Order: sequence, then structure tokens, then C-alpha cells
Amino acid sequence: MDVRVRLLVALSLTCASLPLACRKRDEASPVDGEGEKKKPKPAPKTKKEWKVDDDDGSSCPSETFCTTDPEIIDADDKTALHKACGASARVPAGLAAAAKYVRAFASLNTVVTKKQREEQPDACCYTYRTGSCGKGRPMRDGDALVLASPGPAAWGAEPGLIEDALMEHSSVATFAQLSLELMALGAPAELVEGCHRAALDELRHARFFFERSGRGAGPMTLPARPLDIHRMIEETIVDGCIGESLGAAQLRARGYEEMACDEERHAELAFAILAFLVGRDPERAELGRACVQRASSTSCMSPLGT
Repeated sequence: MDVRVRLLVALSLTCASLPLACRKRDEASPVDGEGEKKKPKPAPKTKKEWKVDDDDGSSCPSETFCTTDPEIIDADDKTALHKACGASARVPAGLAAAAKYVRAFASLNTVVTKKQREEQPDACCYTYRTGSCGKGRPMRDGDALVLASPGPAAWGAEPGLIEDALMEHSSVATFAQLSLELMALGAPAELVEGCHRAALDELRHARFFFERSGRGAGPMTLPARPLDIHRMIEETIVDGCIGESLGAAQLRARGYEEMACDEERHAELAFAILAFLVGRDPERAELGRACVQRASSTSCMSPLGT
């Protein structure tokens, strides 16, 4: 062992066995030539995180949380509040897991932040989506939505548009993955072709929302998933048959007629894929019925639930 390493180990063991003596030596040691004693280190800041009930009247499922130590994604100095909290931040791992969200990010909620700062002066509050809102058919990891991390360059004046774009971006991967899974099951060529057409639709939608946000997006990654027929059936019912149908209605209400027509075709494709997946298998048919029943009451994998 190097002589210097041995010396350091010996010194550390000496201080570990004689903590009081070491502490006294530290207190008596001057920091500079004027003989000033070393100042004690300040206590580490205690980080707080809490959820807030915030009904903003939106039909999109979302959550709002506050923290005293945000992990800021995009810094912003247009106001004192933005300078302290940034324009966006990552959702704390615990809250993201509870909300069944993957790689979650959130936008600064100035209204809630100002209100929370009346009691917690250093609070920063953010709102983030917990499910799709007529924005394609995002990929899942179990019952959690999977979105790419946008990075600071992707955020513009309207972060909600970035969220729309990332939902559509994730939907491209969903249909690409679905086409591979259908091929592995020997599905008819028209179903595979429909998935590829739908993926191109979602790619066009993602570009539309990125362009409207005023910012582009760099390379973004999403994971692949192993083949699971039960998961395919559940996602086809919830995200395809039901989700795409509702999404078409929401987009039409916002004036996006062309996108609404695309989503209607995707819903029709979902029904055709469901028929192929279920076939004449009683177990799969029962799984489909159970999922429809759950979806009609609350939700069958969370993102549609409001």
C-alpha cells in the first residue's frame, strides 16, 4: 500500500477512535492568519415534497405537487418566481411512481406556488399529466405511461404543447412496437399495415405540436417491451378502442378535424386488432370483457380515469 494512503488511513482511524480530541483540535485550528476560529457548517436544508389538490377545470388527468428543492429541467428568469423555480422540473420519483408515470416532468404552476408560499416561503409547485388527453396512444410500462425526457431545448412558452407532442411521440413507438408484436403472432398483413400508417400519423401530429410550441426536439429514446398478449388486449381496449375514440372527440372539439379523423381510423384499427387477438380463445375473451367492465366504471389501467 502506498505510504501516503497508509498515513491517511491511520489518521482517519485515530480521529474515529478519538472523536472528542479531533473535534477540539478542529475548533482550536485557525482558518486564516488572523486567528479566526473555523465557523460551524450550516445544517443541511431539509427537502419537503407534498401533493396539492388543484382542480384547474381541465378534462385532462393531472397532478400538482410542491417541493422546496426542485430538480429544475428548464431555467427561466423572466420573473422572480421563475428564477427560483424554473419553467419545468422533474416529478419526484415517489410521486411519479404513485401516479403511475414514467420519466415524468412538470410545468411550473404559478398560481398554486404563490398560494403555497404564504405558508412555505420557498415552495415551488408544478403540474404534470398523469394520463393521455386525446393525444394518441402513448406507450406503457406496465400500467405507467412512458414519455421521453424532453430536455431544456424542447421547452417553449407553452410547455403544455410540449406535453402534447411527447404524447404523440410516444404513440409512434406504440404502433411500431404493436406492428412487431402482431407479426410475431402471424396477424393479417392489413393489421400490420394499419399500425405503420398510424405510426406515421402520430409522427405528423408530434411534429405539429413541436412546431406550434416554437421549439424543436432533439433525439429522444424510448424502451422496447417483450411480447405479452394479455397486455396487448388490455392496451388495445383501453388505449385503442376507448382512448382513440375519446381522443377523436376531444381533438374535434378543439378544432383539429384532420387529427380527429386520424384518431377515428386508429380506433377502428384497434377494434380489428382486438378481434384478431381474442379470436375464439375463451380466456382472452373473458379478459377483454373484464377489462371493458373496469373501464366503464373507473379505468382499466389508469390513464383514462378522471
